[in-house]
Amino acid sequence: EAEADYKAISQLNELANRQRELAMKAHDWSERAQREAAELARDPANDEAEKQFSQQQQREAGQFRKEQNQVEQQLGAMLKDNNAALSEVLEEQRRQSESLAREADVLAQWQEALRKISQSATEKNSDQEEALRQALRDQLEAREAHLAEEAKKAAADPLSPFSRDLEQRKDSLAQQTEAVDQGKLQETLARMESQLESDAQTLAAQTKGLEQSLRNLQQNEAKSHSGEAGKNLDQGARKAAESARRFTRAQEQQNDAARKGDLAEGLLAPQARSTMQQGQDNQRQSAQSLARAAQALARSAGEIGQTMEGLEPSDADERLASKEELAEGFDEVSRSSRSQDAEQAASRSQEAANSLQQLARSAMAKMGASPEGTPGRPDGPLQPGENGELAGDPNAPDLNESGKKTADGDGSGLPPELRNLGISAEDWDRFKGTLTGGNASAIETNLPAEYRELVGRYFQVIAKEAGKKK
Repeated sequence: EAEADYKAISQLNELANRQRELAMKAHDWSERAQREAAELARDPANDEAEKQFSQQQQREAGQFRKEQNQVEQQLGAMLKDNNAALSEVLEEQRRQSESLAREADVLAQWQEALRKISQSATEKNSDQEEALRQALRDQLEAREAHLAEEAKKAAADPLSPFSRDLEQRKDSLAQQTEAVDQGKLQETLARMESQLESDAQTLAAQTKGLEQSLRNLQQNEAKSHSGEAGKNLDQGARKAAESARRFTRAQEQQNDAARKGDLAEGLLAPQARSTMQQGQDNQRQSAQSLARAAQALARSAGEIGQTMEGLEPSDADERLASKEELAEGFDEVSRSSRSQDAEQAASRSQEAANSLQQLARSAMAKMGASPEGTPGRPDGPLQPGENGELAGDPNAPDLNESGKKTADGDGSGLPPELRNLGISAEDWDRFKGTLTGGNASAIETNLPAEYRELVGRYFQVIAKEAGKKK
């Protein structure tokens, strides 16, 4: 059991260190992106440079998510047989599935409402524009109220899918209202469809992140439903984009007819009316896809719930760390793996690094290798041993009866097992303070790379010794 515990601690330390390195890379990426964005701001007319910057950021975001997913995958494998922690993690995945299902359903209803607004106007034989104008104003009032509710949700839940886009969505709503006031009714519909497309893309990205997390947790049925939802959200976004283009074209046709004097007051131009009807077909397909996405996400949540019902947590699940700490570590890594830009990646990856380092420290503490205490001695810092002794290999034939080796007699304090591995007294003097401090993060940061394997062996000894005392 002690061997298995050591292996788990080693894996946690390795993941904590990999996460810290990833957080440092994300921080560098974020600073670089800010500098480049500032340079672009000084030359706003350089569309090609803006395009190249956007493409580069997308590539870097993809690479970051790929590397972050590798950490999530390994952490998920560690949770596979830990029912207590897995139950905590799955509860969060179920909550996210339910939240995304609700958001997808809201988008489906919004799209259907927009379709009916357009259809009602094109089916009338008189006062078409006035009917469209009033219906759009009613819809904008409803969207404004919904946006206020989302702002409250975002304040209570920073992980809400749209929490970062509130200001942008407020600006978009203001532009739509201005377009209605100016009589640009088809343009208003186009703007609404573009916003709906953006929202669907945001949900699709979040859903694909959920699918990846469920894959890493080996929840195949729930993952399959999430994958289906992601595809339908993509389809809903594409159809919304097509309808936006239709309505933009309809506005151009309406303007052309007005300039030529071919437009009766209050009526839609025949060409504009026809184009709007084509856009309604795109809207119908979009609404159907979004509704299917909501249903698939609800099924995903149901599958997760069924899995949770079959889990039987035990006290052994929390032998090395509490279920809450394990779940928090996975959730933070999962959240980081869904980062969409440099700013998110820098913030979230650092939070994940902090969580994993705390998890590794907690596991070491439960094994007796705490930064606050030695095995069996919580009242003092981790030390090589009394009078310069260091725990040695319990299976080695030349251990004394206490299970420890005595430090070298030349006064250097260098344990003989380290001397035999080629470490000099000067080397020992350089890093013994780091080693005896017991802090895994500091060890990996301060130790020369060639000595880090020895540190792992040092903690293996601690784990074995702690296992013997249990």
